[in-house]
Amino acid sequence: MSLLIPVTTLSTIALYLLASTLLYRQGVEKEEVCKVGFSKAFWIGVAALLLHAIALFLLLSSLEPGMRPGIGSALSEFNWVIILLLLLLALRQPVITLGIFVFPLAALGILIAWLAPGVPSASIPTTTGHLIAAGVAFGFLSLAGVQSILLIAQERHLRHHELIKVLRTLPPIETMEQVLFKLIWIGFVLFTGALISGLFFLETEGGKSILFNHHALLSIVAWIIFGILLFGRVALGWRGEHAARWTLGGFLLLALAYFGTRIIMEVFLNP
Repeated sequence: MSLLIPVTTLSTIALYLLASTLLYRQGVEKEEVCKVGFSKAFWIGVAALLLHAIALFLLLSSLEPGMRPGIGSALSEFNWVIILLLLLLALRQPVITLGIFVFPLAALGILIAWLAPGVPSASIPTTTGHLIAAGVAFGFLSLAGVQSILLIAQERHLRHHELIKVLRTLPPIETMEQVLFKLIWIGFVLFTGALISGLFFLETEGGKSILFNHHALLSIVAWIIFGILLFGRVALGWRGEHAARWTLGGFLLLALAYFGTRIIMEVFLNP
């Protein structure tokens, strides 16, 4: 197993970077418009995703007794969900261009997981249903966060009539907005379920009020931001850069809720 871990990890990283490079070249050199369906980058992404799962399994299986998955492993698990959702969505929506940014992040995540797979075990109350809902919700909202960045860049460059090559491959702004809000709606519903299940479990099993949990507080604020955004979309017609900024703000808070608190606990407070 000691040899399989570096082989699968490095192969995963190579495939993710290859897929990202291919998408970039298609956008910058060939100026191909983002399409729905299969492509070379799609299949390379599928191969990377499968190797990613094997590498994660080997890494987690190699943890010594008394250890639990650390932030690197958690980040890599979330990245795996994000890539899976991206590839599934790419069959129906023009989102594969997001891989230019998402694939390298997944490569970085599996590298961190390899270098720091675990930390000393601690009792963390949780449930399988909560973890699944939270992971998939984070995946959808992460893609929405990347989509919002591209939408902001697209609008700004169009406003100044200086659209760079990679942005020319993106669908029209109207389509970008539609995809953005589809991602947000699905992520928000799942996020709501994750919050409810987390609140119930912490109150009944953890013996500690959720209001004293920093992770929960930041998650609730992020949920409120996404809720306001969706209300603004339906009632006030929010769109474009304004909506994208709210999306990005909500995503950054959500990322801080999970990874920020874990970094403090595992890196700065870990003895």
